[in-house]
Amino acid sequence: MEGTLSVLCQSPSLRGIAPPLEDALAQWRSDIEVFQERCREASELHAYFVFLDLKGDQALLKMVAQQLMGLLETSPQGLVANLARTRPWVESAFETFAGKGARAMLERRHEQALQKWLASVKAHADENAALMAEGGQQFWDTYFCNLYKISWPDFEEAFQQYFLQKICPQDFQELLRARTATACRHHVTRHVWDTLLENSGRSPLTLVEELMQEVLSDLPSMIYNNGPANFRPPQFSGGTERFSSSALEGPGESSGLAPRGATDKPGRPQGGPSEALRDGSEKQGGRPSMAPPGVAMVELQTPNMDRARGVTSESVTPQ
Repeated sequence: MEGTLSVLCQSPSLRGIAPPLEDALAQWRSDIEVFQERCREASELHAYFVFLDLKGDQALLKMVAQQLMGLLETSPQGLVANLARTRPWVESAFETFAGKGARAMLERRHEQALQKWLASVKAHADENAALMAEGGQQFWDTYFCNLYKISWPDFEEAFQQYFLQKICPQDFQELLRARTATACRHHVTRHVWDTLLENSGRSPLTLVEELMQEVLSDLPSMIYNNGPANFRPPQFSGGTERFSSSALEGPGESSGLAPRGATDKPGRPQGGPSEALRDGSEKQGGRPSMAPPGVAMVELQTPNMDRARGVTSESVTPQ
């Protein structure tokens, strides 16, 4: 390319029109550096997107989808169209994750995403200072009046709606569950909730910050399970069959490749974020999806359009 620029800039027919050769080469080199950086950013975001899809983290998945939309300057429909052409890169990402590779990149991206989520929570808290100042006492009385013990799913949903107005990242949710559903994994008592608040100075925002800092302090364990990698290449049938964890794990055994948080937990549906929709579509006898793995069902909002869903309800998500 630089040779072509040299010929053009020195062409007698373009004298006075073409810029000086030094200026043209400097501009070209600057542009190619920007292009390479954007390609690297898109590649990392896509790999992290696939990672979150495997992990089943809908909160961060939506954030990364919005980042990809901004980077590619596209709409939700345009993002889905782009993702539908990324099967080779998705399969490459699966192999990388199976060998527990790209750990440093995933940790960096995961930290950035969690910090961004926490910043949005703080912004919401600043806009609702009175709500946060009352110390969480009104929260229990509003949702669970006269109840001493409630189910964990009910507590989680109420906590997200009352304090955050958004869903929690999966790592944060698991830690919150460990702190509140202490007697067993299925119920939360008011005594435990009051004690947790008391230890955080009666501040729900402080509680959220403390839990997030605990997550961030142990990022390596949030990326991969501690089990050894044991990857067997998946078998594809014509490129149209759904890629699932059954291609990576035999009956009753674990490959250890799953991102942390992707395993089933009592009382909480797992799998990729399109799992529930996929189940419903299969009951209707739909045909196998042509969408690639890693294309998740997320709801995205842009200033110029209403909510747009990703691929069809038969979206392919690694299980």
